[in-house]
Amino acid sequence: MNFPSKSSSQSPSLGSCQQGKRTPVEVVQAWIEDFLKTHPTLSGDEAVKLSEAYGRILAKDVIAPISIPHFQRGMMDGFAVRAEDLQGATEEKPVLLERLGLSRPGQGTSLQVQPGTAIQIFTGAPLPDGADTVIPIEHCKPHNDKQTYWEMGVELPAGKHVAEPGEDLMEGSKILAAGRRIRPADVGLLSMLGMKRVPVRQKPKVSLLITGNELLPPGSQPEGFRFADSNGPMLQSLVQRDGAYPLEIKNVIDHPEEVKETLRQTEADLILVSGGTSAGGEDYLPQILKEDGELIFHGIATKPGGPAGIGFWEGKLVFLLPGNPVACYWIYELFVSQIPQRWGGKATKIAYSKSMRRLNQSILSKEGRTDFVRGTLVNGGITPLQIQGGSRLTSIVSADGFLIIPSEVDQLNAGDTTEFYHFENDLL
Repeated sequence: MNFPSKSSSQSPSLGSCQQGKRTPVEVVQAWIEDFLKTHPTLSGDEAVKLSEAYGRILAKDVIAPISIPHFQRGMMDGFAVRAEDLQGATEEKPVLLERLGLSRPGQGTSLQVQPGTAIQIFTGAPLPDGADTVIPIEHCKPHNDKQTYWEMGVELPAGKHVAEPGEDLMEGSKILAAGRRIRPADVGLLSMLGMKRVPVRQKPKVSLLITGNELLPPGSQPEGFRFADSNGPMLQSLVQRDGAYPLEIKNVIDHPEEVKETLRQTEADLILVSGGTSAGGEDYLPQILKEDGELIFHGIATKPGGPAGIGFWEGKLVFLLPGNPVACYWIYELFVSQIPQRWGGKATKIAYSKSMRRLNQSILSKEGRTDFVRGTLVNGGITPLQIQGGSRLTSIVSADGFLIIPSEVDQLNAGDTTEFYHFENDLL
């Protein structure tokens, strides 16, 4: 799906590419929010197999086509009887009833309960005609060796241990609302309703372009001065978490024409490009968007991730993510994550639970810059990791979570209380 570029009359009015000055995080976030107001969702729904429905966003309200249960059934192992035949029954003075037969789950019986008779029943089996109550087996014992007569040792009201039609769900009732993220129990209920296919929102398609002559395919062993790509698989996982469909990872060499050709070939709704976003001799992406597309932002006041950018290529929204893995991760979480979520029908939310924690030591920042600080929890408080750069992915892997230092703050002091986001509790 193509979007009009910012120069279109339908495009957001916030933001511009600012040469030599990094744009505040708040300005970029406001631009994204404004963009999403005019492009709130992708059009189109699809029907997926029941086995593929978990985690998808429901496209339409689900109205129950049947009642659950759709027949009277016994809810205990015992005997189906008439309640009036149990009047006055006790363990010491039981009522004697004739056993006519058996009602099994999925089969039932054609026999009918008459006055003075009972039909043995298993849990979930249809309640035989004429019966209105199930007496549990523990209150029953055979009267003779042939077990043709049974002693019933308790008085019960009509309807006891019987599930009525529609007791769980009535035909015609709305059970799941459009926009709901389908849960495991929802899948079970949809199966009970006989739905083999489920209407869901289409997943946005996200293109992952990874630049860098030094990179080998994901999972490769290092060779000479080259090493395996980490950003592609990481972004792939983040995109899946946010309810989108990541297309095949494309590793692109650092050459302008190769990059342009790869951009032209993508059929995605959103393009993520990792690497080549700074101002080095082989960082072509900002210039490519500036000359042949549209560059909205280049350079954002955050650490790590300052060289990040946003623009359009042939009407498609493009995020320029730094090649350093931590910076790539942070820019995705800070700006990109909400877009596949919104387009896929989710309500946007940060992917981590958070708690208020005190700082075990002071942290310096820079006013006008938003900082992503990884830390561990020590004695209930936050201890920042010593390594806070953009290249060491282990600083995320070894951390318990992170805190964000906003742009108006230049220092947090030991003993201060701040929000701490927990890596281990991914909420999406």
